Parts: sequence; C-alpha cells; structure tokens
Amino acid sequence: GKEPFYNPFDLPIVLQDKVIDRATGQIVYDTDGHNGYLGDTFFANGVPWPFKTVGDRKYRLRILDGSNARIYRLRILSEADFIRSQQVGLGADELAARAKPFLQIGKDSWMWSAPLPRTSVVLAMANRADLIVDFGALVADIPPEAGPQVFYLVNTMPQFDGRGPKGKLDDGGDPRVLPLPFDVPGKPLVELDRPIALIKFVVERETVEFKQAHPDATVQAGRALMPDRQRIPDEDVVAVREFVFERGKGAWQINGRFYDPTIANAAPQIATTGKPAGRDLAEEWILRNGGGGWWHPIHIHLESHQLVSYEKDFAADAVIGPIDAVPVRPPINPVDVTDQIPRTEVIANHDTTILGPNTVARIRMRFRT
Repeated sequence: GKEPFYNPFDLPIVLQDKVIDRATGQIVYDTDGHNGYLGDTFFANGVPWPFKTVGDRKYRLRILDGSNARIYRLRILSEADFIRSQQVGLGADELAARAKPFLQIGKDSWMWSAPLPRTSVVLAMANRADLIVDFGALVADIPPEAGPQVFYLVNTMPQFDGRGPKGKLDDGGDPRVLPLPFDVPGKPLVELDRPIALIKFVVERETVEFKQAHPDATVQAGRALMPDRQRIPDEDVVAVREFVFERGKGAWQINGRFYDPTIANAAPQIATTGKPAGRDLAEEWILRNGGGGWWHPIHIHLESHQLVSYEKDFAADAVIGPIDAVPVRPPINPVDVTDQIPRTEVIANHDTTILGPNTVARIRMRFRT
C-alpha cells in the first residue's frame, strides 16, 4: 500500500481455481495435459475464499480471470440470498432477479466510453473486467444499527470439463454447450443453482469525517467517461486473414499446424509514409472456432482490436462430439448476434475475444510495432 498510485478503494483481483492435494497441501497440475485444467478450490489474489472489509462507498474492482480453463459468470449476492442458494438452490431467473447491480466501465486494458449497468459479467481466461460496485447503495435501506452487512462475489457459470461451460440436460445425456459468451437480452441463462462463493465483502459504515476527507467516486450510469472509439473504416483494411482454432493429434493447432517459433504465420504491415497521422494500416482477422465444443479465449499481444461481427451456429450446439471432433467449417447456419451485444462493448477496444463454440468472430486492428 506504499506505492505512489495506491488507492484503498481500487482493488485488483485475480481469480483462479486449483486442485489441492489434501495430504500435502500442494497444488496438483498436469504439465502435459491439453484438455483444460479445472480446480476444486477457488482463490482470489492467491488466498482461498478470502474476505475483504469495505466501506459504504464505491469501489473499483479490476478483476482478471487467471484460471487455466474456467470461465466465470460473476454476480453479487446478499448474505441472506447466498445462504438460501446453498440451502435450497435458486433458479436462473431468481438468481438474476436477486443479483445486486454494479457498473462495468471497461474490459481488458481499455476504459469504455460510458458505464454499463450490469447484474453479471462473463470472464474467460485472460479477460479482465473493470467494475464499479457501490456498496453504499447496497446498504442504503439497511439501518446502521443493524451492523456490518455481508455480500458475496459468486460464480454461477456451470462447467464440468476443460472444454468450457455447459448446462446439464434433463435426460442425463451429454451436457449442451451454453449459447453465448456474453450476457445478451432475450436469451435464457443456464446458471448454477448453488453459486460458488469467491470473495466475502463485509460492509462497514464510514464516519462523516472519513467521508469528508475521502470523497466518494462520481462515476454513475449515463455519465460519459470518454469519447467513443473511432471505428476502423473499410478503406484502411489492407489484408484479411483467417485463423481456425482446432484440435489435432490430441493437441492444439491453428490452420492445421502446430506452433513453430521459426515460422511467421503472418507479417502485418505498420504505418507507411503517405498515410495520415495516426491512421496506421489495418488488418481484418477472421477467428473461427474449429469445433468440438471448446471455448477459446483469443488474446493478441501488444495491440488492441475492434469487434466487427460475431456469428454463431446455434443449431450446431445441440451436437457435442468427442474432444477431438472433426472440424466443421464453415458453420451450417451462422447468425450474426453482434447487435445483441451492448454497443458500448462492441465499439470498445479489446485484446481478448472469447470464441465460443461454433462461432466466427471478425476483428480489426492496427499494428504500430
């Protein structure tokens, strides 16, 4: 807490799940595995199931999914709702109704142009979410004499293997993959009826003097944070490349090839003379999920990208083949769901795109280095 930019109301949080050997207390990990790693113990900043005492004010939570293969849907529940969920279970509709509101102001390394009201956020591996949680608003209707109030950050995403989230079928057959790696309107959610607690927040009332000395943040829904990002126009795109992510021989391939550090699979151009200042040459990349029910978080180092479109073959979700499924391309019946994603998120800069099952994402980016 002594670094120059330390802010007690700005909390970096790394979420992870690990397998712990009960006899030795050591982490168990298969260094040769290619099927994803799911843990049975959840950690936040290296501590299993921690608690954090906070004041009745806004806090900024910068959350990173540091897990190997787990995708989270994060919600905030009151202590009473969390206990009830563990005792009798809560359906998806009831969970959504009882989840506490917060604001999302950014994703990955970039702030959004405006806060987006949320009651949940989906994080894939290496994804980051920048959230504002107003604990003061959460306890506003509770009299101070009731004492400290407890809230839980929980995970409600069902996931049973390293391929990605799935929902159980009523007939006990193979689980069906979940539809989208986004929270979008009009789509029924599949959620754990007994959410997994990740962090316990204990809200204590601040004194008037403390609040005067440390004013609360002013961020709120409807108030712009920065200008909209400028979209990369068609005329700036000088190359289109396709990358198919698929399984082969029990491991991972891109365009049918294993990783080889001696080969350059693409050599994007950078700014040249004659282009207006700041208008670097851009490329459009087609990121295609090769099948098998796997979710792929596609991270591109050093540069940000913009989402152009996100297409999904919903019909293909009904069929989940073996882990090493034969790639199916192109999708049989792709549907562009970009307009279902909040505009604030679509126009923002990203560095990680969640490539869900049976999906194709188009992204554009400029290269400066």
